[in-house]
Amino acid sequence: MGSLRIRTLAAVVAAVSAGACHDRSAPLPADPWVVGEEPITSIRGDSVEFAGIDGVERLSNGSVVVANTGASKVLVFDSQGRLTMATGSKGSGPGDFRGTLRLVAGSGDSSLVYDTALLRWSVLAPGGQFVRQLSPGGEPSLPTWLYRGAMVANSGTRPVGRWAIAVVDRLRAADPDYRHLIEARIDRAGLLWIADPGSGSRWQVFTDSVGPGHPVTLPGGAEWVSAGPGYVVVVARDSLDLERVEVRSLAGFRGDASAGTAAVVELDTTAAARRLTAAFPRLMMAQERYYSKHGHYSAAADSLEFRLDGEGRLLISGDSKRWLGVLVEPLSGVTCAVSVGFASPAGWSDGTPFCSSVRGPEHAR
Repeated sequence: MGSLRIRTLAAVVAAVSAGACHDRSAPLPADPWVVGEEPITSIRGDSVEFAGIDGVERLSNGSVVVANTGASKVLVFDSQGRLTMATGSKGSGPGDFRGTLRLVAGSGDSSLVYDTALLRWSVLAPGGQFVRQLSPGGEPSLPTWLYRGAMVANSGTRPVGRWAIAVVDRLRAADPDYRHLIEARIDRAGLLWIADPGSGSRWQVFTDSVGPGHPVTLPGGAEWVSAGPGYVVVVARDSLDLERVEVRSLAGFRGDASAGTAAVVELDTTAAARRLTAAFPRLMMAQERYYSKHGHYSAAADSLEFRLDGEGRLLISGDSKRWLGVLVEPLSGVTCAVSVGFASPAGWSDGTPFCSSVRGPEHAR
């Protein structure tokens, strides 16, 4: 298996957006959605001591909720960028936080916060006040999940529309050999964002299963963190490496995507998933051996002393200090992953393998 091919994903997404996977009656490429030149709301880290932003959500009244991991706090700002509430402190009591914080939009304007160290969910009111902790079994349904070599993060708790699964199917059909990892986000409006890892600032936004994706280019150096009807939220850094949250307008689709038929996302415990999970200790040892020799982790699968039995595929993403490893069985599409050193996705634990699958009327997996 060769290394993760960045150029492949850009070409595949472009081909799908242009209708290359359909017949000649397929629609022409969609118009770009334009990000506003100036922020609607700008929040600078020099005034509030941002220390590792790991989640931002914008509420219906324009307020902005920020998961400030380094300070073990969740901050709420009004639409003008003024701090109105700070919740949490470092600890393990009710309303405390200790690890990386992952933010998920709850019902109404409430927020769900996942602590990757305490392995628990906290519910916050729209104003940011701590309400309660979710009891075991009451957690949201897999806000970050895997499917056919794709990792998809859902910004909210709304059901996953079958149409979004169909878009991933289209991308995978254009790359049946699993040469790349598909990284995707579902925003608060239910739209599907597909990242172009070749740039870090380019995305394709899909609104249904058959239409092309709308190209979106973020400001240089800005990182996508969330989006909703008519806006996108990014985190940028200045010359002093201070973090800044910006809400910018997004000229394009302003309604919610129709969920249509919902797919069921669930943990995968099939025999194929167990086979892939059993291979992760060997993969993690191979990465540690590589690190001991080179002083950094590898982002190229063929540089590791690791091979999967059978027809499995290994996809790697990351940098010198952290990495994400994804194992896929192409025949069944079963996908498992492990995050090492990254701020683990909501519901995941650092260094612990995770497998999921999707069921729906058209999917028996």
